[in-house]
Order: sequence, then C-alpha cells, then structure tokens
Amino acid sequence: MDTANRQSLSLSDEQINLLKKLMKRFISDVKEGVTISDAGWIVNEGRYDRKLMCGIIERKQGMLRISPRKDLLLALHKSDKETKWLAGLCLDMLKVSEVRKIIFELVKKFEENVRFKWIVVAIGLSQMLKELSTHVTTELVFNAGLSAIDWHKEISTASTQLALQLVSTWCDIKPEELNKLEESLNNNFSYKIPYTQGKSDNVEKIKRALKWDKVAQSLNKEEEVITALGILWFIDLCLTSKGIEYPESISVVNEDTWKLLISKTVRLQSEREIVKRIKEICNKLRRIVEGVCWEGVICLPWG
Repeated sequence: MDTANRQSLSLSDEQINLLKKLMKRFISDVKEGVTISDAGWIVNEGRYDRKLMCGIIERKQGMLRISPRKDLLLALHKSDKETKWLAGLCLDMLKVSEVRKIIFELVKKFEENVRFKWIVVAIGLSQMLKELSTHVTTELVFNAGLSAIDWHKEISTASTQLALQLVSTWCDIKPEELNKLEESLNNNFSYKIPYTQGKSDNVEKIKRALKWDKVAQSLNKEEEVITALGILWFIDLCLTSKGIEYPESISVVNEDTWKLLISKTVRLQSEREIVKRIKEICNKLRRIVEGVCWEGVICLPWG
C-alpha cells in the first residue's frame, strides 16, 4: 500500500526520505526552542522536482526545509503512516510555539504583577476542580440536596467559586478579573473558555457538601503545591484551546512550563516531588470529607 501511495504522489523513495528528514529536523528544532521562522533549515544538497517544491518544501540561500503550513497533513494524506504522523507532529509544533509565547508572556507578567499570577492560578485551579463533576459519590451529591444532573451542571460555576475562595488567603481576586483574562485568551483560541458566572443556591450547596471552608483551610497550608497546580492546569487549558494533541508536543510544553514558570515561582523542582506532596494532601482531605476521590481532583493535568 505504501508503494501505491508513493506512486499516486509520484514520489520516489529518496523524496519520501527527504520529507521525513526535513520534518524530523523541524520538530527537533522547535523542541529545542528554535523559532518557527528559523526551525528546520538544512543545506540543500540536491535538486528536487516541482511537486515537492510547490508548497511542501521551502528554499532560501542554499537551504531548504519542510514548509510548516497548516494544510501540510492534507498535502501528504496519501503518504505512509510515518510520514503522516510526522506531518501531524509538525503542525502540533506550530501550536507548541504559540503556547510557548504565552509562557514567555506569563514569565514577564508574573515578575511585574503578583496579582496577575494569582488570577492565572485561580483560572487553572477552577479547571482542575471541574474534576469534582465525576469524582464524588452519589451519596454526597444527594446529601447536598442535588440531583446528579444538577451537580454536573453546576460544577463549572462552583469550581470557579471554590478556586477563588482557595486563593483568597493569598490574594483577593474578583470574578471579573478572571473574565478579563479569559476574554483576552479567547481572542487567540478557537476553543472558547466559558466566562465566570455568579453564585447560585446550588453552588452554596456544593460548597457545604464538600466542607469547602475546612478543605480550603487545609489547602492554604500548601501554597507552593497549589500555585504549581494552578499554573500547570492553566497551561493545560491553553494546550486544549490550541488543539495540541500529540504526547510529544505536550511533553515539550510540560518541560517549558517547569523550567520557565514553576521553578521560578515555587521551590518545587520536579513532578516526582509534587506527586509526593499531592498524595499527602489527598490523605489529609479524606479525613475532612468522605465521598470524594481526591486523587482524581487534586492532580496533575498530564498525569
């Protein structure tokens, strides 16, 4: 089947191998932090027909590279599996570069404005706490005076209120501040982040059922872990919103987040360290409220 695909594209083995070489170089360069405009260039060692040069390969000053265009995968849709996989990863790396810009911007703003850091953390924590929609027992839900449908429907609003209460020990963030940042992000994302809504009676029922005052009091003793989790979940939101899918791409962003953001914001230096701390936190929370699988809630986004 691979031979038939190559014939339909009129690509020789040499040309297929060249495309793979160029895509691997582009992917490797972006992983190393090279900008999109500079990534993937190699010395042009031969002549290639117009089919390859027509949009798939770029040339300049004796150099060539794969063209990181958004329809690259479509252009190579009849190629073999490895070629299509590499093409898809190239496209993912374009999105990685966009998220990397967000990370650099966060580094700058964190240094300029501590309050901005807590807004980011609150948004990230609200994403994490949405896991409460499925990691609770029906008994806890019913004891709250809610149906399973109501609990699931209200948890998005509740998660924001829970997050705001959690960070209030360190910074009193208003819901409208979250909405302002979310609006800014929505201008750059195809996937829209839902805006923060006000409180409701059901949200208060959820907070009481979770004994959130006591839970927040316990979590307030874990500022470094909570800060790191908020940042990581915020970046995960950016990944999701940009449509990044490949594990290799997520790994690159994860490494950048730890190196550029987490290590400069808190003293935690590795996932292993934070996982150990999370386990200790979950053990404490189980003693406060039953009916919640805390390991499924207080967790890393890429675990």
